[in-house]
Amino acid sequence: MNIHDTLMHVFPTGNIRPTVPDRDGFFEVQGLAKGAAPENCEWLASGRSKARLGQVLRESYLVRTADFLLFFRTCPEHRYEPSADASVSCGYALLSSARSNDLEAYALKSMASGY
Repeated sequence: MNIHDTLMHVFPTGNIRPTVPDRDGFFEVQGLAKGAAPENCEWLASGRSKARLGQVLRESYLVRTADFLLFFRTCPEHRYEPSADASVSCGYALLSSARSNDLEAYALKSMASGY
């Protein structure tokens, strides 16, 4: 399964788009209900973390599918409307790649430190 189809399987109600076309490995899922969590995957870790210094805490998930390791951070789509739909930033790596070890280490460190 490719990454787009995998993300549609993990977040079936979301809209998938690459966040930075020239940077491989990052996608965003938009239009999720507030509190949405990944489905149809194995949860390896979850917690709270910040994407950048000074930002509010976001829910974070490290999950595995048949082909990919995925690290998600949730955030409201509209910063000033807490009841608005959510979006998810996603980093991913093929399970068989060396990058998957780096992504897992980054995700676990991020959740442990809160960043």
